Amino acid sequence: DENGIVGHSIGLALGGLRPIFEIQFSGFIFEALNQILAEMGRIMHRGNGLINLPIVGRLPYGGGRYIEHHREFEAPYLLNSPGLTIVCPSTVQDCYDLLWAAAASDKPVIIFEHKGLYREPKIKTDLRLNPTDQALEEFGMRVAREGTDLTVTAYGKLVYAALEAAAILERDGISIEILDVRVFAPFDQKTL
Repeated sequence: DENGIVGHSIGLALGGLRPIFEIQFSGFIFEALNQILAEMGRIMHRGNGLINLPIVGRLPYGGGRYIEHHREFEAPYLLNSPGLTIVCPSTVQDCYDLLWAAAASDKPVIIFEHKGLYREPKIKTDLRLNPTDQALEEFGMRVAREGTDLTVTAYGKLVYAALEAAAILERDGISIEILDVRVFAPFDQKTL
């Protein structure tokens, strides 16, 4: 079950490997919350900086009117847990780049991926297949649209709804800036 998936991944990371686990779907993390919050997020702190925990968890979320546990977004449950890096890409390139950067990190990372981005025809899917050398902490927020009158923050698939709304408001002379929050924790206060 999910508790075993996360527990085994933690053990593999402590043993020197770099596991990447997936819980399909994110609504199933509740059985593994103790492993994620009490172990994954805190082992580095308990080790006083002497222990690395290079582990990545992929948690697909969202997706419409499916049965329970298939559409929720559990990031808020994890945001107050120290030690976790939490990311949420909105583009195919960000999914690719953030996964590479997370795999290279020595810290535990949770990636929330909106399932609607996997097959969305409106989303441009040109993909550069070169692993990024950018550190995960450098991703922060992306300015998805420049504007001068108002700033709107969005994440994941919601970025596209915000971009559509900004295009409509532009017809009325209102300039909207859209910030794509790609990394929830640690939060990019500099860009904000």
